[in-house]
Amino acid sequence: MRSLAFILILFWDLSYAQYPHDNKRDHVWMFGYENSPPNFGGTCLDFNQYPVTVSYVAQEINIDEANASVCDTMGNLLFYTNAMYVANSNHQIMPNGDTLNPGDIFNWYEDYGYRMTQGTLILPMPGSTYLYYIFHEKLEWSTQYYQVVKGLYYTIVDMSLDGGYGDVIEKNIMLVDDTLDPGCITATRHANGRDWWIVVPKFLSNKYYSILLSTSGLVLDTLQTMGIPSYTMELSQSCFSPDGSMYVRWGGAVYSHPNRLEIFNFDRCAGSLNNYKNLWYTDTAWAFGVAISSNSQYMYISADKRIDQYDLNSSDIASTRQVVAIYDGFTDPLFPSQTRFFLAQLASDKKIYICVPGTVRFLHVIDQPDNEGISCNVLQHAVQLNTFNSSSMPNFPNFRLGPIDGSICDSLGIDIVTSVYQNDHKSSFSVWPNPAKNYFNYKIESVDDNIEYYLTLTDNLGRIMKEWQINIGQNIGHFDISDIQDGSFLLTIFDKRREIIGVRKLLILR
Repeated sequence: MRSLAFILILFWDLSYAQYPHDNKRDHVWMFGYENSPPNFGGTCLDFNQYPVTVSYVAQEINIDEANASVCDTMGNLLFYTNAMYVANSNHQIMPNGDTLNPGDIFNWYEDYGYRMTQGTLILPMPGSTYLYYIFHEKLEWSTQYYQVVKGLYYTIVDMSLDGGYGDVIEKNIMLVDDTLDPGCITATRHANGRDWWIVVPKFLSNKYYSILLSTSGLVLDTLQTMGIPSYTMELSQSCFSPDGSMYVRWGGAVYSHPNRLEIFNFDRCAGSLNNYKNLWYTDTAWAFGVAISSNSQYMYISADKRIDQYDLNSSDIASTRQVVAIYDGFTDPLFPSQTRFFLAQLASDKKIYICVPGTVRFLHVIDQPDNEGISCNVLQHAVQLNTFNSSSMPNFPNFRLGPIDGSICDSLGIDIVTSVYQNDHKSSFSVWPNPAKNYFNYKIESVDDNIEYYLTLTDNLGRIMKEWQINIGQNIGHFDISDIQDGSFLLTIFDKRREIIGVRKLLILR
């Protein structure tokens, strides 16, 4: 392993906009419409507080299905987009931040927002402090399919400009010149812990583009053929598991084909899909969403009037299906719209939030998605927004995913600089014995003893193996790990707001 001095130099040069500094990039979610009469306007969900806070904002853009935002490393909103305009943290359109995806459909949707699920995604440029890439797909009219996607584009924002509020310096640059499935832009961290893989599916096919975003810029890496041709159209969603090992695609079909859930393994070194599986659905669902629990074990699919859970660790995933929620019939009192289930997104508080396929003021929440069956606790219409939301859910990757420690791609040594957490807090966290066998002791030295803590044990793939709650006044103690196999792990301690207090490597060796 490299010396610590070399690792620190490498970290200083190359690790801007990367794990572990990216932990708060998804802490602010934006919804709603431009400022207008009561119950319209914008709503902000702020995950810098626990529980999440909901507030009204006066914004200048309408947000529909296409929705993405990004924060700085402290969790402060930088900008957001509806795949048509880019708005800064003052909720004003950035200089040159107009007319993304120009054309007839831009003009058609201007008063509503771009209607394409996962139609945009924002990633920080690896190795840069100020540059951000906005990925977005462009819709065009089609005589055969109503609308089709003609290409994947990117737009670059420089946050060093306009007094730190950002400026669009390049926009509408063609990246993939092909007909693609509408939306489903999703990404996961490269196994080196710094770069990104972006995956987009080709239209009505079994081909998938993998694109690499690194310190050198964008590379259209591969067009891979995997599985059987897809017939998904609009109102579908894709996601990676939080550990980046699986890619899932769920959506409705055309030509009377049944709806289909597609599951792949994903190689974070090579950016390739493998081990294809599919599950067929012969129901009448027309709105689709998918998200995976923070421990990467349980997959949740929303299918209009119900939510199903699957165990991804099972050798027979299809057999593990459990219905964990059925639509309860609730409608928004201010607007006669049903609160069914649509797009899903895992948040930094480890809960899964689900929007509604319509204009309402509510979100659903899966409160404990790491739990099996109905103990995951689906809370319908549990979050009330300040304003109406039109079928929108922001699109994020897992910014908290690090490298695959010890893999052939773990070439940057990012895993070693875990002390970056500890140096930023007025608390210290110690663990002994290390290596450990069947238990370990811990001690927290804090400026405030009246704090409740949470401790997680994660493996080299970022999977949570165990989680413990440390109650107020229990700043010293021990935990049992006799059921954990030998290996190298990370112990991460959080406060009740999920702010990271400290990280330690723990070696279990018997």
